[in-house]
Amino acid sequence: MSRAGRIVLWCVPLALIVGGTAFFLRVGDRHEPWTVPDPDTAEMQEPVTRLIRESRAEVLRDPGSAAAWGRLGTVLDAHDLDHPAAICYRHAHTLDPADFRWVYFLAIVRDTIGAPAEESVELLQAAAELEPQYPPVAARMADILARAGQWEQAQAVYERALELAPDYPIARRGLGQVLLARGDPAGALDQLERAVRLRDGDRSTYAALAQAYAQLGRPHEARAAADRSRTLSSRFNYRDSIRGAHVGNVGTSSTAVMSRARFMMANNLWDQALTDLKLAEEMLPDDAWVQFQLGKVYRQLGNDELAEKHLARSRALQGSE
Repeated sequence: MSRAGRIVLWCVPLALIVGGTAFFLRVGDRHEPWTVPDPDTAEMQEPVTRLIRESRAEVLRDPGSAAAWGRLGTVLDAHDLDHPAAICYRHAHTLDPADFRWVYFLAIVRDTIGAPAEESVELLQAAAELEPQYPPVAARMADILARAGQWEQAQAVYERALELAPDYPIARRGLGQVLLARGDPAGALDQLERAVRLRDGDRSTYAALAQAYAQLGRPHEARAAADRSRTLSSRFNYRDSIRGAHVGNVGTSSTAVMSRARFMMANNLWDQALTDLKLAEEMLPDDAWVQFQLGKVYRQLGNDELAEKHLARSRALQGSE
């Protein structure tokens, strides 16, 4: 099947369902003067303020650059400044409608803000036309449709996501939840159990499993799943490499860099972990955890002198607490 054919199969019917008219994508005129967002950074940490200031300056130097607008959007997005990020992504998309990132990220932040389901689905349709083989687009679209109670359409799009990536746990969970809502507990149970096999430890999956077992007359398993769900947090994410590379790797707040450092250390990426931990130390010089992790990383990099310095500092900070 051609690329265009695949798009028609899973995008055009949704346009008919939500009754969209692509009103949002037509907003903006490259000949209008555009105001560059200037968020209040007074209460932000210095590395965040610095990054926003530098990214904003790039747009002011070249307001006709989609890349500059998009870069500022990702910086704002990475620090939960969703409204100004949406403005930047909209302008970037207007300037370069062929770049998948800008319309895709715009869809995500608009959905986060609470945009109507039809708007978010429309934006994701536009993203799907540019990258029809990217599973997170379908999974996000299906989630929005499910939240709107459009179960049949959500099921079709979850199934599309699983055609693209059969081992995609968030889509397995979503499909199971939709089948449960549509009165098919046996089908739901199959999908939910497969989700658990792909990645265990998600609260929502076990809560849905408890419902499926109960509806199938299996009370002991239902109770065990319900008990398990209460011990867990939500662990699934969209496994979104594009968003991770352009938004997840941009954040410079202490929370962002420490989270990224944990990931880098878990994957033995010691140089990258060191970069993030140094940023964390700049913001939190008296944090025992940061000092301890710096010691571990320097040890891995073969610098025993600096390793012991930071480990000793960590011990001293813990002793003073």
